[in-house]
Amino acid sequence: MPEWPDLHVVRGRLEKALVGREIVLVRVGDPTVLRATKPIETALAHRRLTGVRHRGKFLIFDL
Repeated sequence: MPEWPDLHVVRGRLEKALVGREIVLVRVGDPTVLRATKPIETALAHRRLTGVRHRGKFLIFDL
């Protein structure tokens, strides 16, 4: 489990690299771990990442 300072650095790097980019492909390794009303691939396709933040030790990707 990463510590807060490490997570803060990773968040910043991901934000610089990914914000504004379009999601063109989504792969789900094990679909049984997801509970969604529609396929996650359809829900995320062609969306743009608008931000990266963290709450505790979780990274949150804003669309």
